[in-house]
Amino acid sequence: MGNESHTQENGAGTASNSRRHVLKAMGASGAVALAGCAGEGNGNGTNGNGNGNGNGDADTAPMGNYPIDGDTATYGFHGPLSGELAPDGVEQERGFELAIEHLNNGEGWADELDALSGDGVLGYEIDYVTGDSAGDEETSIDNIERMIDRDGIQFWTGGVSSGVCQALQPIAQREHVPFLSSISQDNEITGENCHRYHFRPSIGAELTARGLAEVLPDLLGENREYYQIYLDYSYGISNRESMESYMDDYGWEELGASPLPLGELDHSTAIADLDDSGADVLIFTTFGEAMANGLNQLDDAGLLDDIDIVIPLISAFSMEPAGGNAEGVYGATNWHANASDELDGQAAELSDMFVEDYQDEYGEMPGQAAIEAYDNVMVYSSVVESVGTFHPQTVVEELEGFSWDHGIGAMEFRECDHQAQRPVYVCEGLSEAEQEETGLFLDLLEIVPGEDAIYDCDHFPASECDMPGYQ
Repeated sequence: MGNESHTQENGAGTASNSRRHVLKAMGASGAVALAGCAGEGNGNGTNGNGNGNGNGDADTAPMGNYPIDGDTATYGFHGPLSGELAPDGVEQERGFELAIEHLNNGEGWADELDALSGDGVLGYEIDYVTGDSAGDEETSIDNIERMIDRDGIQFWTGGVSSGVCQALQPIAQREHVPFLSSISQDNEITGENCHRYHFRPSIGAELTARGLAEVLPDLLGENREYYQIYLDYSYGISNRESMESYMDDYGWEELGASPLPLGELDHSTAIADLDDSGADVLIFTTFGEAMANGLNQLDDAGLLDDIDIVIPLISAFSMEPAGGNAEGVYGATNWHANASDELDGQAAELSDMFVEDYQDEYGEMPGQAAIEAYDNVMVYSSVVESVGTFHPQTVVEELEGFSWDHGIGAMEFRECDHQAQRPVYVCEGLSEAEQEETGLFLDLLEIVPGEDAIYDCDHFPASECDMPGYQ
């Protein structure tokens, strides 16, 4: 489906000479002169609606991959299409491609959101390129640099790994290409590693912990004793620290913690320490095959049915390999396919519309990864239409403080750290039979509104953000 002219980056190939390189070679005076004789969108001069694609206006100097050469604007998707995180990466790519289809040809949210026409963006047809991060930082850096230099992307979205996200944030800043990430959880992403040209629409570890703390004491009771097993990696460390901070406020006591090296599948020592601690709750911050193996080993040790298990972020890359052993686990997500049961108005309608469109296109129920990528494309495109230009700084300035209420719920990008104030979905794992019947891994328990989950700008991790400038 989608635009058949798209290409995929996979870590191979050499960047060709592009318009971006030509602009750099021209220098500032030549580039400004070029911008001065071009008009934004399908206009005659500056911002008209006639024929002939120009780009830029006389008052806006070139930046990033702006101005656009030709009548096509290119978006980028970059996420894990292979490896352990691929279940979410594939969902993201599908959501992204569905969004491009709707932007160019109508239907879906492009027909419902006032800013969008369903006939491209600012009169430009939207082309796209995709890249497979494979969960690897160096591969991702190579991919994104090629997508920017060779393919001329105006923005990109996608991703799961926190390490990959943090490796790419400085590139977005340096090259002035907006980056709306997805799912990556590490607190540092919108803390000490914040960047002007990066925005996080998804829940980070701090939001996850605050959302769970609003619900878990009512579900499981106060004054519980818990043990943490967590990946000794940015994702695991951030979630361990945030969960401890908030659960202690509800009288929950941490009895101990065991770090797991990234890639370690043997949980026997950590499980023995959990058993010895006497804890009745396990906060288990891991993912993928490691999580599935851990649940299997908990079952073998006779503990799976004796303790409550909380997995702070639950997603396809963890639930798919875990199968029925994930029944009854609690955790947070960015969205649920039954969101309309709890949302109101247009948000509920758009959520249901996305589920129907995704099922029609792919024959299965969507997860959070799919709608996150779809929504990111729609948000970026709506902002471009709103300000009437793809100029990166202008778009970023509009994104700061931008609020929307699409199929996920009420959201707003904060200027202080570029973290979205947004809902946190608290869910419970379904049995294998229920998974087969519904096509879902999770049951939606509660949606915590963004205003109840968000933290102040002077609170960690936002307090660690020293936001770079626009240039």
